[in-house]
Amino acid sequence: MTCHSDKEVSTVANKDISEHMLKPCPFCGGQGYITGRRYIRVVCKKCGAETGVHELTSSAIAAWERREG
Repeated sequence: MTCHSDKEVSTVANKDISEHMLKPCPFCGGQGYITGRRYIRVVCKKCGAETGVHELTSSAIAAWERREG
């Protein structure tokens, strides 16, 4: 059994929720996912397009959301 702190569990839950709310990839329409622990980025599962690295999940999501295809 693995023990996770409340902060870890909350972060994982927020990532899961956020991934379902991401806009489609502006290049191929694929689904983006959030990756990283210390440095976070959004990557397209289909074509591999990605944001730069960010220290905050919200910053990575904002970068993904404002890109134009």
